[in-house]
Amino acid sequence: MGKTRNMPIRTCAGCGVRAQQGAMVRLQARGTALEPVERRQKLSGRSAYVHPRHECISRLERGRLLRRSLRASYTDAARACLAQRLREMIDRKPPAFAEEQAERTES
Repeated sequence: MGKTRNMPIRTCAGCGVRAQQGAMVRLQARGTALEPVERRQKLSGRSAYVHPRHECISRLERGRLLRRSLRASYTDAARACLAQRLREMIDRKPPAFAEEQAERTES
């Protein structure tokens, strides 16, 4: 029997619910900008995680949990730009990806 690897648990900066890291999108702070990070990229520095759901992205725009996660404040324009990029990203994903993400979030 092979070893099972435990997936790290992260808290969503939108809704505050904890879930497996693999079921979330990583957000990286880069100066005054916030950017979603592809899974394969390895970047150092402060980051936050958000579920790939429109409800969480809408809450993310308010910024309270995001500000606490990143230990920095960002302008409304920076948060709105990030939210738009995230919405476009999750709308582009094939339906199988969305179902897989929902299953990971529920378990």
